[in-house]
Amino acid sequence: MIRIGEMAKICRTQVRTLRFYDQIGLLPADSVDETTGYRYYDPAKIAVYRQIICLKELGFSLEEIGLFLSSRENKRLEMYRRRKITLEEDIRRAKEKILHIDKACADPRRGMFPTDEQLPPTSFEDDSAAIGRWEYCGDVPEGQTFTDESSLIHRDIPLKSLWFLPGGRQVWMYFWTKGILYCQIPAMNITVPNTYRIFDRDGVTYMKINWLTDKCLYSTAQDCIRIYRRVDNCAHILQETQLYRDDIHRPFIPDPQAEGIWKAAGIIRDKNAFSPTSMDWDAHACFLRELEFREDGICRKLMRNGHETVRASCRYTAGYILNSQTEFAEQYEIRTLGGDDYLITEHKSGDYAYLGKVNCYFVFRRKTP
Repeated sequence: MIRIGEMAKICRTQVRTLRFYDQIGLLPADSVDETTGYRYYDPAKIAVYRQIICLKELGFSLEEIGLFLSSRENKRLEMYRRRKITLEEDIRRAKEKILHIDKACADPRRGMFPTDEQLPPTSFEDDSAAIGRWEYCGDVPEGQTFTDESSLIHRDIPLKSLWFLPGGRQVWMYFWTKGILYCQIPAMNITVPNTYRIFDRDGVTYMKINWLTDKCLYSTAQDCIRIYRRVDNCAHILQETQLYRDDIHRPFIPDPQAEGIWKAAGIIRDKNAFSPTSMDWDAHACFLRELEFREDGICRKLMRNGHETVRASCRYTAGYILNSQTEFAEQYEIRTLGGDDYLITEHKSGDYAYLGKVNCYFVFRRKTP
């Protein structure tokens, strides 16, 4: 017989996981020392544990794994067949969504925010139970199942609120179809499908999401189970999801120091540590290539979108560039270093609209005549 600590080492897991599996009857101990409370296992249970892990990697829930282990061969084959059908359907839907994302990325007319277009009807399946707003409760500890909110691990995640809009419409970097929440990872240029399930517990409606993390894409790390609580079941519109907007109706105050043309110099994360010789990204990474501040309160922008050059105009007032389309007031300041004038302005994007975060600043150098 193997003591529980040694069993955990052999199986490369934690003692609390084995205890939990024993409590729910998934991997019961063969004997328990009444004096010490230590659990002991027959060496054959190592193979059973490894079978549990393999079934989890295939997407079976702990309840399904328990049924699998206690079933005859024909029942197990049927469970494998149903799981294969589910995975094939997930892959089909994911491919359709990815094609839609590729088309959207290839369209130079598409701006910072999604348009009013709905997703193609062939790739969207409605789920009225999902529509509405959901709030993050926490993550289920590894090897355990959700019992109540007090058992969850609360992590600092970006998506503290989820909005399931009618038609699966995209919000920031995610969209949905029945049973799947798709999240985009811009840094890797991919879209990840996260399966969800809605259930009721003690009169409260929850959503359980098998969340794929970035690490899962590089290694054998498992996805985490994330729990959200329903806030409402309203058919919200996109504007309601953008919680952070600015006052763009500020009166015009001239700024003679800003008047003129400014050329992109680079991008920085911390404006307090700005130095002309140390940029986090160079000017080529900045889609906003040029700013022109006119004395009548108009700020003209020269932007680079792929291979196209686009010009646009907005208003400004002393200290702020005002964008009526996004309802952002991007604060700017001018510094003189080494005899050159630099204009540093906030770059507000989806991170600001949905999280209230300014992740970087654009730096411009005054264009000399």
